Amino acid sequence: MININKDCIVRHQDCKRIFGGSRICFVASPSSEEVALELEIIKQKSREMNIEPYIAVEQREFQKDIFCEKICSKIIESLFCIVILNDIKDENGVRKPNANVYYEYGLMTAFKKKIIPIQLERQKLAFNIQSLDTLKCTKKEFANQIEEAIKIILLSFEEEKEQEKEDIYRYDWVLDMLGLVTSSDRFEFRFRRFFSLRSLGFNLYNDTKEGRLNFVGIFDKGIPNKDIILYSKILTLKIKNFCDDLQRQVNELEIGKKHRSIIEDRISEDETLKEKLTSARILILKTVDNPEELKKMYMETCNDFGLCLDFEIIDRNKALQLIGE
Repeated sequence: MININKDCIVRHQDCKRIFGGSRICFVASPSSEEVALELEIIKQKSREMNIEPYIAVEQREFQKDIFCEKICSKIIESLFCIVILNDIKDENGVRKPNANVYYEYGLMTAFKKKIIPIQLERQKLAFNIQSLDTLKCTKKEFANQIEEAIKIILLSFEEEKEQEKEDIYRYDWVLDMLGLVTSSDRFEFRFRRFFSLRSLGFNLYNDTKEGRLNFVGIFDKGIPNKDIILYSKILTLKIKNFCDDLQRQVNELEIGKKHRSIIEDRISEDETLKEKLTSARILILKTVDNPEELKKMYMETCNDFGLCLDFEIIDRNKALQLIGE
C-alpha cells in the first residue's frame, strides 16, 4: 500500500507526498568546495546503482517554497538519505557543524528514513548525535566506503520486500484456515466503488462457515497504526451511511406496500443487506506491538457516529499459530 504523508509537520497545510515515491537519494551537505570531491563520488556511485542523487545545495527552485519543494518533499519522496556531517570553515576560519545539514538530518530522522551519516575520520560529531551510528570515512577510502554503504541500504530494502512477501503468503494461508473466501464478483463490484475498498487497503471476503462478511486489510509494517485506524474509521462511516440510506428506502417503501409483494421482497432484501453489513467484521492482518490498544483506538474513534463493527487483529505470531508453525 502507498504510504502518504498527509499533513505538513511544520505548517498548517496538506502535504500528500508519497514516502519513497521516487528512486532518489537525498543528500544533505554543506555548501562548500571542501566536500566537492565527496559529492562527485556520491553521484557516481549512486547512479551506478540506478539511484539518482538529489544534492540539495545544488538545486535551484525559483519562485517556489524552498523548504517544501527543495528540502522536505524530497526527503519524504527519497528511497534513502545521505548526510555529510563534516565540519566546515566559516568566514573566520573556524571549523563548525553546518546548521542546515543538522536540521535536514533531524527531518530525516522524524520521517524514519534510512540514513547513511558520514563524516571525516579525524573530525568529531556534535554532542547530540554522538550516540548515533556514523560512517567514519577517509579521503582515500571514501569511494569504497560509500559504495558499500549504499549497497547495504539497497540490500535491506530487498530483504524487507522478501519478508513482506513471506508475511502476505502466510496471511493467505490464515484466510484459508479461517474459512474466508473472496466475495462474489457481483457483490463486491456493487460495493467496491461506494466503499472505496482498494484505496482504503481492504478486500471483501465471505466466511464460509458463518456466512459473515469480512473486510480484510493486509498491511505491511511500514503503514502507521494511526493510518490503519483512519482507514477503518472511514470504511465504517461509509457502511453506516449506506445502511442509513437503506433504512430510508425501507421506510419509504413501507408507506405504500399494501398488496405489493414485489415491494415486500425489496424491503426484505434491503433489511437483510443492512443486517449483513452491520454485522460484518473488519479483520486487520499486520504485526503490531499492542493489538488490544489498536482495537481500543478503533472503538473510541467510531463512537461518535454510532456504529462499531467487530474489529480483530491477527499479527504475525497469531498467524503462525493458526497455520501450525
